[in-house]
Parts: sequence; structure tokens; C-alpha cells
Amino acid sequence: MTWMEQGACRGVDADQFFPEKGSAGGHHKVVIEQFCNVCSVKQSCLNFALDNYELGIWGGTTSRKRKDLRSKRNKQ
Repeated sequence: MTWMEQGACRGVDADQFFPEKGSAGGHHKVVIEQFCNVCSVKQSCLNFALDNYELGIWGGTTSRKRKDLRSKRNKQ
């Protein structure tokens, strides 16, 4: 079983993790609190998104947050 099959978000409509551009940040917070913060594979999900430049919410982060994390990681 891959980490994706173990995610707390499995079976949830993917649109929840790809809010429309310009939508309120409150949507991100709700999704992260409901799924990501209780997920046993959160770190694997985040690593995948960091390595593959994914859009949307992954591993409890937004695309913007991951851009910052990548920048910090590349400086190390």
C-alpha cells in the first residue's frame, strides 16, 4: 500500500484541495485542519509535493508555503 492510499483525504473530492485562485484563505485552513493535521502520511505527502512542484494543498501546506520551504531547502 502506498502512502497515497493511506491518506486521511482518500475518497474525498480532489476539488477540496485545489481551491479556485483568489479564494479566501479560510478554505485552506479548514481543509488542513480536517484532513492534513490528522493524517499519518502528512510528511510523505509534503515531500512528494516539494519534489514534484505540485499545486494545491499537500501535506498541510499551500503552494505558496511550499515555495518558501523549497527556497529554504535549496539554501542548505
